[in-house]
Amino acid sequence: MLQAIKTWLKTNPLLYRITKAILNQVNSTAYVLESFKPQPLEKSLIIGFSGKLNGWVTFDIAPGADYLGNIKNLKLFSSNSMNRVYASHVLEHVSYHDAKVALKEMYRVLKSQGEVFIAVPDLVNVSKLLETEFAQTAIDITFGVNRPVKDWQPQHKYGYTQSTLKNLLKEVGFTNIEEFCPFLEDTSQLVISNIKISICLKAKKGELVNV
Repeated sequence: MLQAIKTWLKTNPLLYRITKAILNQVNSTAYVLESFKPQPLEKSLIIGFSGKLNGWVTFDIAPGADYLGNIKNLKLFSSNSMNRVYASHVLEHVSYHDAKVALKEMYRVLKSQGEVFIAVPDLVNVSKLLETEFAQTAIDITFGVNRPVKDWQPQHKYGYTQSTLKNLLKEVGFTNIEEFCPFLEDTSQLVISNIKISICLKAKKGELVNV
């Protein structure tokens, strides 16, 4: 039904522009109102999750999360306020530069010795599927083209190997970088043909460096 309405609106350019402007204004108002929310009581933050999850504060660009916003700006949360920050299959949706900005924000909101948990598609492992019956799935995972979000085409703007993700975490100032075993039921646990498709790294907050 919604898709039919959207298709119809696109046949009326003026009406489509007016409707889009109204919706953008409504969305902007929702984001402004977020600034008045109190600091969360929970001290574990999950980024890129548009729902509710016991024991976690959820944060996402889409409605449904406890807090709305963009991963490049976690201003809704005080510095040194979180014990854990978790982001699964989020960083690949932004450029390398923006991923560094986002990680700096995660670093800021973490308490001393707080931990960040990052999961992203593993380009090395996913590429192993290209010569199998799961080749199309591998391409979809790499580029994210079959799961459109709003007007993003393609969804994924950068790719990682374990070494490039480690280097990025180090550049931001994280230390004690090591693999972690996925503990939430999300894409980080996905295994295809006995191949893990995610890099899962955790790290601790160290001295922040200017990069």
